[in-house]
Amino acid sequence: QKNVQIERMGIIIQVMVYGDKNEDSAAGVFFTREPITGEDKLTGRFAVKAKGSEIVDRTKREAMPIEQLQAKFPDVYQELEKAKEILEKEFKAVQEVEFVIADSKVWILQTRDAVLSPQARAKVAVDMAKAGIIDQFRMLLELEKASLLQRVKKVYRIRKDAQLLKVAQGTPSSFGAIGG
Repeated sequence: QKNVQIERMGIIIQVMVYGDKNEDSAAGVFFTREPITGEDKLTGRFAVKAKGSEIVDRTKREAMPIEQLQAKFPDVYQELEKAKEILEKEFKAVQEVEFVIADSKVWILQTRDAVLSPQARAKVAVDMAKAGIIDQFRMLLELEKASLLQRVKKVYRIRKDAQLLKVAQGTPSSFGAIGG
């Protein structure tokens, strides 16, 4: 042990948590609101005995919708509902949140502003203003952004009578460019 004198040194100490530890552990990602429609509900996915990277990268095939978390970990689901309220009030935006459950205890790993469809951005702006989360000025700015996004995004429509071959199915995590 040496007597080292360093000024202005920052140290971060953090707990390591593992979502792949046992059957009482999981990893997942959720949005505080539905990013395509703006509906005020948790959406996302999780997997038991999984690493966070497996969920984000979509390499864990057993990922389930976040709604099923309520059956497996009801207390954790309630904590995520509370976290949703806190995060939206703090950041004043829809959040995309990564989390780990270790031995039935939830840990929020990181959060960031979610990417929303123009329709969702408009709905969320109005809803958050009504709830007092954002003021009317911020609401108007968000509505203007939604309007601009709507004008720049090219929308492709597929005829209802088109004969299409289904080649894949997935869970949307953004509004994308094509729907049908």
